[in-house]
Amino acid sequence: MIAVFQGVVTESDQPKEGKWGYIDKTGKLVIPLQYEKADYSWSESGYAYVKMNGKYGAIDRTGKLCIPCTWDSISMGDGQYALGKRDEKYYVIDMNGAIVSAIQQKNAYFDSAETVYVYDDYDVHHRAILDVQGNVIMEGDWYGIDQREENLFSVSTRDMQAKKNSYGIYDASAGKLIVPMVYDEINYTLSDNRRLMKQLGYYGFFDENFQVTIPAQYEDAISF
Repeated sequence: MIAVFQGVVTESDQPKEGKWGYIDKTGKLVIPLQYEKADYSWSESGYAYVKMNGKYGAIDRTGKLCIPCTWDSISMGDGQYALGKRDEKYYVIDMNGAIVSAIQQKNAYFDSAETVYVYDDYDVHHRAILDVQGNVIMEGDWYGIDQREENLFSVSTRDMQAKKNSYGIYDASAGKLIVPMVYDEINYTLSDNRRLMKQLGYYGFFDENFQVTIPAQYEDAISF
């Protein structure tokens, strides 16, 4: 289904006054024009955020209001959960509108369908990944976290003066760093049982288990 707007738009074609609803692929209006704002896309599990009376909630593809419009903002995960914000505090909500957990940190984003990436201050090197119940999966003095494979996360620190990141790899199942944060780049694509990496401006290779097989010594290299 496609979100559509009917009302007044600005000179730059931005919606100003009117209502949003949804049409199907034939153009038939299937969810009435009743919302102040509506998500342009649907989550993988079939939900979209909507705004009514100045607050946000979520609907399913039938138009059923699954999460009441009582939130200051809301973001949809790709599973059966959403992140709602109220009074500057984040909460994980299920698709029945029930609060599953309260997030203690000031910033929160979905990292996957059932994990949440959290931190307090962007410039402070401390990040964590929580499950939807609020339990800590991993936490450390990192500038960034990015899941690359099952249980494997790219983690980084940052030289704020040089504006340069250094990367390593954290194994969440083992609860430890398996590659120290000393690399300029780490390529996770496995090619001929090797992974390309860059350290101090030079290229080398890991094996499939991220053990160094060819030290960083080349000015250029390509995975194939």
